Amino acid sequence: MRNSYSLEALSYLSVLVAMVLLPLKTTISNFGIIILIVVSVFSLIVNGGYWYKLKKKEFYLSTSLTFFIPILIGYVYATNFEKGLSEAIKNVFYLLVPIVILRKDLKYKELLFWSSKGLIYGSVVSMVLLLSINLYNFYISELPISKLLSYNYTSLSFVSPLKDMHPFYLGTYYLFMLILLWQPIIKIKKGFKVAITTLTIICLVFINSRNIFFIGMLLLTISLFKSVKPLKSLVILGSIIGVFLLVKPVLKDTYLYNKLSKGTLWELTDNVATNNTDSKKLSDSRMARWKVALELIRERPILGYGTSSEKQILEKRYTEKGMRISANQRFDAHNQYLSYSLQYGFVGLFFIFIFFISNLRRSLFKKHFLLFTFVLILSCACLTENYLTRNMGINFVALFITILYFKPNLR
Repeated sequence: MRNSYSLEALSYLSVLVAMVLLPLKTTISNFGIIILIVVSVFSLIVNGGYWYKLKKKEFYLSTSLTFFIPILIGYVYATNFEKGLSEAIKNVFYLLVPIVILRKDLKYKELLFWSSKGLIYGSVVSMVLLLSINLYNFYISELPISKLLSYNYTSLSFVSPLKDMHPFYLGTYYLFMLILLWQPIIKIKKGFKVAITTLTIICLVFINSRNIFFIGMLLLTISLFKSVKPLKSLVILGSIIGVFLLVKPVLKDTYLYNKLSKGTLWELTDNVATNNTDSKKLSDSRMARWKVALELIRERPILGYGTSSEKQILEKRYTEKGMRISANQRFDAHNQYLSYSLQYGFVGLFFIFIFFISNLRRSLFKKHFLLFTFVLILSCACLTENYLTRNMGINFVALFITILYFKPNLR
């Protein structure tokens, strides 16, 4: 009994550590997840497990296992077996973390509680750190206040103190953290919740990601209509739009506004080696790269080119198309659906759609709001990033989709 309690407590601690570190240094958060996996193996040996769950098809279609299956299939016909193996190892959390679901000794309400607390604590620390450094750097620059939303203080520049952190991934952490923050399970005074929410909104502005703004407005709209009357929801949304229109003349000459307006149009147009919102830098638009990816997919639509083939085949075709900037930068598709289609063909795309459809169905059938919002964030994130194939996405998805597989009784 004491050993069982120790394994349970260590599991909650490892989840807390993994989530605290996720918005600060994702690679270090690996240790929390590794400890959780090791402890889970011991627990299954000592206490046994709910092995009957292995017979349920939703265990394979609604968990992160769904993302690992195409990697295994694609490895069979990968042109570079060493790189294919490296890709499989990088994504191994998708395979291993779901064993937590089989454990008998965990209270999933506690798992959700500690993972939520961890993400909230880690997010607040990272936001305070980034905002303090950013404002200090701006203060010593002695630039006019109009330059605060310039390239040098937003987006990649804003998150640069957190080495190797990408603003878009950090933005998704913050958005889901806000959803968790306002759940009944999180016992924090309303004043603190309002303060954290305000801090998050400010940091999301500095993160300056178009898709994060889009997902944020989508989540806000859904949350409003879920919690308050439709008329009041429309008034709140109308007020937000009104405020934006009022400040638009002030923002129109800033990098933030130009990226949101002109930059979005540029990205969705076929541009090769032209100026984006930063006039000093030439680049190729996402649309230009998506067209190349679609061209390659049409050539091998069923099974694709194999695991870890994406950058290699794209670089070759970029070169053939005269897209030297994309070739030199070895850009991937910047779209998870296209990425899976390139590597695993329609087979891979089938698995990713099955995952989203299965979880969407489960969230609606079980009225699981957290699962619904998480799947919404993830499905939108995959439109503009290879979200599932970077460590920042793997850790976030593998752990939370495993915990949200359940719907604990929170009352």
